[in-house]
Amino acid sequence: MTIQVSAQRNGFTPTRNYTNDACRTYPVTLSSDQPLAIGAAVALANGTAVPATAGQNPALAGLGVVVGVLDSNGKPLTFNQPTRGPYLTSGATGSAIVLVDPNMTYRVRYEGSAGNDIVGNLVQVTAANSVVTQTGISQAAVEANASADTTALFKVVGLFNDPVQGSKGSDRYVEVMWNRHINRVGTTVDQ
Repeated sequence: MTIQVSAQRNGFTPTRNYTNDACRTYPVTLSSDQPLAIGAAVALANGTAVPATAGQNPALAGLGVVVGVLDSNGKPLTFNQPTRGPYLTSGATGSAIVLVDPNMTYRVRYEGSAGNDIVGNLVQVTAANSVVTQTGISQAAVEANASADTTALFKVVGLFNDPVQGSKGSDRYVEVMWNRHINRVGTTVDQ
């Protein structure tokens, strides 16, 4: 008997570091429909971190991945179990601690069928940038960049062999690296 298990959405999880990683704190002002949680990819717009989303302004390049969030007083948000994890709610202001290394790779769920043929492809953050409220973890994932547009934020550099799901199939984990990042040579952006 075969049990089909889909990979959970756990946002972007750092996996390999090719240079010195660095975390920096950036102010955040969220719109009424965008929460921000650990594991979310962010871009920089007018000096503030904004969630990276599908179809975002192509003039914005990636900034990094959120590894912590602070409230409007600069204090770390903590767990309030069993109902709430540490994340900024929609419409909130605060700060995000962001891993800004352009050479870091991340493990993230790929929405769709993933085989060896997707390695090297550009991918975009899915529109489903919601939060698991009990854990404060982003549900961001990536999907094929249908337009083959070079403004896509990420590039697939490998596949993860999930012990439960195996090495092929739909909705599995892939390893991605920044394609467009503000600290990468050759990337021109509006900040």
